[in-house]
Parts: sequence; C-alpha cells; structure tokens
Amino acid sequence: MRNRARCRWTARRSSRSAPVPVEEKVVLRDALQRLKRLERTVVYALYYKGLSQTEVAEQLNISCNYVSHILRGALTRLRQILASEEVKETHLRAKTAGQAGAVKPTTERLDPLTRLFTSRVLRERLEEEILRASRNGYEIGLVALDIDDLGAINDTHGFAQGDRLLAEVGGLLNRTFRKVDLATRYGGGTFLVMLPHTGEKGKRGAAQRILRDISALEIRTRTGKIAPTASAGVAVYPLDGDSKDELIDAALAGLAQAKTLGGNRAYAARDK
Repeated sequence: MRNRARCRWTARRSSRSAPVPVEEKVVLRDALQRLKRLERTVVYALYYKGLSQTEVAEQLNISCNYVSHILRGALTRLRQILASEEVKETHLRAKTAGQAGAVKPTTERLDPLTRLFTSRVLRERLEEEILRASRNGYEIGLVALDIDDLGAINDTHGFAQGDRLLAEVGGLLNRTFRKVDLATRYGGGTFLVMLPHTGEKGKRGAAQRILRDISALEIRTRTGKIAPTASAGVAVYPLDGDSKDELIDAALAGLAQAKTLGGNRAYAARDK
C-alpha cells in the first residue's frame, strides 16, 4: 500500500513528460541505443510514449522509486554520451567526399562512420536550395530514411556490427544518388536525402528504390546474418512546407508514420 501511494504521489508530482519534438527524438535515439536495455526501455516509455512514471512502473512490475533511479542514471549517461559526441565532432578532420557540389567538408560537416555529410550541412544546403527554388519555381524532394530495429541489431550482434551496417548504408547512398543530390546522416540510423528538381513521383520512386537496395544488403557476423530493412518518409517543397524546418518535420513525420505501420515501407507526408 505504501509503494502504491508513493507511485500515485510521484505521478501527480511529475505528471506526464512534455512531448519531445520529432527532430530532437531523432538525435536522442542515437544516444539511446548506447544505453542499457532497461534504461532504454524506461526513457523510451517516458519521452516517446508519454507515459507517467506510475504507468512505467506498472508495466515493468517494479517500484516507482526504482523507475526514478533508472531514469536518473540514464539521463546522466545520455548527457555524457551527447557531450562526448560533440567533442568528437568538433575534432573531426574531414576529407573531400566529392558530394553536394561545392560544399567543403570541415570538422563539423562530415560523419566519420558513413562518410556522408552531417545534418548541419543538410540544413545549410536545404535553406539555400529553397531560396533558389522559390525564385526559379521548381520542387525539392526530401527523403528521411531510418534503419528498422537498429537497437535490436545492436543488442543481438553488437555495436561494431551495427556501425558496419550504417557504414554500408552510407556507401550505398553515396553511390545511388545524383551529384546534385545531398545524402546526409541525420543521427543514429536516420538519414536525410535532398533531391532538387524532384517532385511527388520522383521522390517516392527514389525512396522505394533505396529501401529495396537496403533490404538487399546482407552482413554476416559471428552471431548470425543481418538482413536489414528500412523505412522512409517523403516530403516535397513547397507542397509539404515552405521552410527547411517545415520540410524536415514533414519528412520525419512521414517516417514516423511508416514506422507505426510496421516499417519496411515509404510514407508520404500527405498520405492518408
């Protein structure tokens, strides 16, 4: 009875966690994959599903105090992970990747694992492209890709094999798209691809093509074979947004819907 009352008090005190913006969830998910499984479960339930600590405690059959203890430890580890990644990115020495026209790789512009440009470059280039498109009247496609069940792959085969998969996907994206396109690693297992002069039909076809190519990958490990699939969300300027933030949000929302429907599929921002 005492534990149950304490849970009710905790729930009233903390209420439900504030919703996290879609873009921040992508960044958080990268760090989440490096937490222990129970820590990841608790953080996901609180910040992705919006459950209260009481509901999490009931689902996991543990006390609210233990949920709070796990959460404190997880958030401390997340801060350390994110701080460490920021330091690594700051000291990264990038080499020319021959991608995206005249964009120069710098210490904050090239992802060392996938050899793709980072989200920072995507935001800069997308803003520039939207300005040109608004003057010249053409469309821009944006595809958000995410490896399905990357956390489970890391748990089963280890982070080294998960990184190997991400590197393979990075190489695939580099080979697949045109020189005028821009493929970037957005965070974790999520990639964003900008497709200038590509409308509704073209960006949907590009998304479906890359999903097929990813599903054709096969990575053999000591713990078994990795046969990945991916999901995609697609958006088009100006139909789905007239700013870089609106367009990114629309593509990520389509990606989230594709995941909700079971993954291994593409979903357009305006699909019903």
